[in-house]
Amino acid sequence: MRLPRLVPLLAVATFLASAGCDTNNGGNSLRDVQGTYLFTELLFDPAAPALAEADVLTRIDEEETEVRLFSDGDALFLVQFDDNTSLRADGTVSATNSSVRLVAVTPDDAEELGRLLLQPTNVFARGGSGDVLTASMSVTVDLAAYDPENYPGLNAVSGTLSIRLERQ
Repeated sequence: MRLPRLVPLLAVATFLASAGCDTNNGGNSLRDVQGTYLFTELLFDPAAPALAEADVLTRIDEEETEVRLFSDGDALFLVQFDDNTSLRADGTVSATNSSVRLVAVTPDDAEELGRLLLQPTNVFARGGSGDVLTASMSVTVDLAAYDPENYPGLNAVSGTLSIRLERQ
């Protein structure tokens, strides 16, 4: 009878399937968050009270700026600035039931994200449906690179970066 041989095989298959599972990751989390997101908040609040907040949204064309998340783990940032310059940065995306992590692929991609005051790695809290991603993180940014006119010589400024992305 072949049934006794199947029982150990089924036990091994069940073990292997459960060993690869992360209890914080629903397995299909990337499909749950895939789509096109728009920035609805992108604000840097410097720790130094003498410095003004940097509201990045005032410098971009919100209708032409988006973050695309794909179920294969790829991410793409497409940004059109009001001065008719643009940026494109590639990233990777991973997700759990409660968070989404976006990471720049190359140092050049990280530099491009820096133009938005974003970090090479950004971790977002995930709303229940995945339609809203939020982050509030302590960071050090290069404000002079972002806006040399208003922040001359301020290359390493600590503060809080608040980000909100909403899926369209």
